[in-house]
Amino acid sequence: MITKKKAASPAAPVKVARIYMRVSTDAQDLARQEAIATSARAAGFYVAGIYREKASGARADRPELLRMIDDLQPGEAVVAEKIDRISRLPLEDAEKLVASIRAKGARLAVPGIIDLGELAAGAQGMARIVLESVQDLLLKLALQMAHDDYEDRRERQRQGIELAKAAGRYAGRKTDTAMHQRIAAMRAGGKSIAETARLAGCSQSQVKRVCVLIKAGSGNVYADLGMDDAEEMAAKAALADQIQEGIFAGYTSTEDAAKRLDIPLSKLSDLLRGQFRAISEAEMRDYIDRLYHPPVAPTKGKRRRANGDKVA
Repeated sequence: MITKKKAASPAAPVKVARIYMRVSTDAQDLARQEAIATSARAAGFYVAGIYREKASGARADRPELLRMIDDLQPGEAVVAEKIDRISRLPLEDAEKLVASIRAKGARLAVPGIIDLGELAAGAQGMARIVLESVQDLLLKLALQMAHDDYEDRRERQRQGIELAKAAGRYAGRKTDTAMHQRIAAMRAGGKSIAETARLAGCSQSQVKRVCVLIKAGSGNVYADLGMDDAEEMAAKAALADQIQEGIFAGYTSTEDAAKRLDIPLSKLSDLLRGQFRAISEAEMRDYIDRLYHPPVAPTKGKRRRANGDKVA
């Protein structure tokens, strides 16, 4: 008796994850979140990349977050410890951030948020619509709760400062020179107070205070902040301004500009926010040249003389 061999079942598709870890300040440690990678691999994911960041979740222009989104491929999952690691932004901005992840064909895989994606994909008609609506509602609730928690923490901090001031025990915080540097560079680049506050991750009132300090200073904010390379930084700030103007003049997005310059989007984002200490002046001048004088693609077909006749 001849037995037929059973056809081999198709291999299960590989699940790919990109892991995002974040803490708010340099003083905090990412060690606790390192276990996420181990858990993801145990759940059957291939980890394509790990992105570690020390920045406020209330900022949308985090370099490592932008780099991760740029690296995402269709079908991949973004894994984080909690949703507040991804965003503490106001709901509208948080939804835009999630939309940029989904636009790459990727999805969120975050503990505490029920993933109905597979159920919705297998459903049809009204059942699919309901499942997708429930998924969006759950995500909105989680994003709003993350932002509310951020605002509650800020309010408790404000109340604690007021009590300490009343008791004569509040000494204030040290000047954040890096923040002042970013604000100075963005204001010099023509950004509005509101846009500067959003990109720098601070309040509009703080932007206004820094602007007052700049006007009352020597004219070189970097010198006023006591930086040894103040002249070089001021020159780079002027070049960054020209790069910003070059992007606007070409009516292009920051993403397209990064591709034209052949640099990572996160690097260009850092430069435009005033974080250009590691970038040389020569490199910045090269960016300006490429923005204002892009290479001309060779034309196809036969060349013509000035009178219109074809050249043999």
